[in-house]
Amino acid sequence: MKTIAPMILLSLLLLNYGCGAIKVSPVEAGGTQDVVMVEDKDLGQVYLAPDFNFKGFDIILVLDTSTSAVLEKKEIDPDELAIYLKHSLMKKLNEVGVFTKVTDDRSVLSPQKDVSAKVLVLESSFAEVDPGSRALRWLAGLYGAGRTKVQLESEIRDPQTKQLYFKSSNRRIGMMGSFGGNSKDFVLESLDEISSSHSTFIKRISSGGKVGTE
Repeated sequence: MKTIAPMILLSLLLLNYGCGAIKVSPVEAGGTQDVVMVEDKDLGQVYLAPDFNFKGFDIILVLDTSTSAVLEKKEIDPDELAIYLKHSLMKKLNEVGVFTKVTDDRSVLSPQKDVSAKVLVLESSFAEVDPGSRALRWLAGLYGAGRTKVQLESEIRDPQTKQLYFKSSNRRIGMMGSFGGNSKDFVLESLDEISSSHSTFIKRISSGGKVGTE
């Protein structure tokens, strides 16, 4: 029986199994020095204001994601990613049912709106989006070469007082897939996972859970 070369065997396996976005520790980003952030089982690094649990707030306004730190690249359009992320966040936050309304309509902040409704504002920014190299992932993916990288910084504040209630830093990488995997697919998968992590965290905290890795 002929011996199958290791890289060929690995490639055949990845056609069926692959390896998508993976949660890793975020790198330090600007603006994190003003609060103490800790590791969490859902989010990479997180700060939660003392005694804050998301309860008592009716509406969360999801703002457009800042792309100022990201350069447009061949496989990546930052504005397209920002739109995708906003809709992913809104979908996931709606699913957990913590807020009566999840919206991107800024009119909820208007003085003419129901003043009894309490609003939170979620604002995010890309710290890094790197599509990596499909060729390198295909040739040497096991060693981390060519990996995609996505890091997102998020904050939740009171729209009136600007008080910071929540801050998170989340990073995902994409390493391997069939024939190196599609870079854009890895990035979109990372954004979906980050959105899910935020909604899961908010649901956990609102249900009496604590911040941490346990």
